[in-house]
Amino acid sequence: MSNTEEAHEKGVENVAYQVGDIFHLPFSDATFDITYCHQVLCHLTDPKETMKEMIRVTKPGGIVAAREAIFEGIIVYPLTLPLVAWKDKLQRMHLAKGQHPDAGKTLNHWALQLGVDPERIRSSAGNFCYSGREQREWWGSVWEERSVSKEWEESMVGPGIATMEELRAISREWKKWQAKEEAWFGMMHGEILVWV
Repeated sequence: MSNTEEAHEKGVENVAYQVGDIFHLPFSDATFDITYCHQVLCHLTDPKETMKEMIRVTKPGGIVAAREAIFEGIIVYPLTLPLVAWKDKLQRMHLAKGQHPDAGKTLNHWALQLGVDPERIRSSAGNFCYSGREQREWWGSVWEERSVSKEWEESMVGPGIATMEELRAISREWKKWQAKEEAWFGMMHGEILVWV
């Protein structure tokens, strides 16, 4: 079932999904009232170019909005050595790829570099937290699996950021973490609204 079909099945008729190149959005200038991304720019080597595209496809008077992670602001409890290693290696992997693990704190800077009037920018911050049983099990299992995935092996072991033994230890620690009643995970995000 496609995303559009799933939306229609839930009674949402005014939505459509389209795959495209984020650096060259397949839309005319001034198409949308609001253009939004969440945790996209941190994974790109040229996030400013994407922000420029978002501005291009937004109507005058419309809003460009972004919410991006600040990996530096990750907090894990209880903090163990494998989870300290996870956070360090996660940041190093993104930096080695030329990405921006702390993109959230750079959004305002990128908008200003693109020539946006400072009076048309509103910056803020938010966060998310995983702590209840279902949230812990979901978040912990995501990282338990991802830490030993083929993608991580290629991104971590290949460039010498981690060994497979270290990645397996991180995966085992996420399995333990999700079973702990006291476990808590928080991440700060930077947020921006740009009035076009």
